[in-house]
Amino acid sequence: MKTDSITGAADARFQAPHPYNKQLNIACLYATPQRTRNMEESLCNVEFLKTDSSYLARVQSELGGLREYKSGSFEEVLEQVIIDLQEEFES
Repeated sequence: MKTDSITGAADARFQAPHPYNKQLNIACLYATPQRTRNMEESLCNVEFLKTDSSYLARVQSELGGLREYKSGSFEEVLEQVIIDLQEEFES
């Protein structure tokens, strides 16, 4: 487990995933104006899931709510998530 470079505290966000877990959770887009734990604000949650034949991304944010993207290609799902989040946070 990695530690935070500022506080030295163990950070659960940096734990390596279990090798048999096909679900990838990403706690993403933290606003850290002064790089202190008290200043962090979670802007969104992104979850990637893989079934036998497709990939699914679930994105949840305060502005956009919960939405899902599904495709047979991980790259297509990832591209849609990136575009969606760029549009949401640029406005």
